[in-house]
Amino acid sequence: MTEKSSDVTRRLLSRRAFTTTAAAAAAIAPFAVASQATAEPSGTTTGTTGKTAGEPGDLRRITLYVDKLPDGQMGYGLEPGKPTIPGPLIEMIEGETLEIELVNNSNVTASLHVHGVDYETTSDGTRMNDSVVEPGGRYVYTWRTHTPTTRPDGTIAPGSAGYWHYHDHVVGTD
Repeated sequence: MTEKSSDVTRRLLSRRAFTTTAAAAAAIAPFAVASQATAEPSGTTTGTTGKTAGEPGDLRRITLYVDKLPDGQMGYGLEPGKPTIPGPLIEMIEGETLEIELVNNSNVTASLHVHGVDYETTSDGTRMNDSVVEPGGRYVYTWRTHTPTTRPDGTIAPGSAGYWHYHDHVVGTD
């Protein structure tokens, strides 16, 4: 290896190391911020910052509030009068059950609909299943996650790990 090619290699490695480090920092930063608003452990009724998901088999309870933002949009929050868009991060561990009491502090009917976790039709967050919350009302939604299992043929059925989103299924449908 010549001195010139050694310099090029060193420069490429430095650029690669910088790019890799920058990409890793950019990927981690949103999760550090988002993880500050997670659901509280079992037995509590309101969320606060800095909590993490429970353990498989746990039943946890949180309260989520629907409020209007100053611009008139609807948002979700872990405290009354503090809605955000997107709503707060809600963490779950595979095998866990989460009961979410939705308190509607807005002046319109609202709901909570989730993708990627298991729930009964009564927790679908739609008018069709009568799981919406009128202004001033409350409703408890139950979400469950499942762990990976082995099928009879030996293949693995994945659990519900992943990043899933929740949203309203009612506002704007009247």
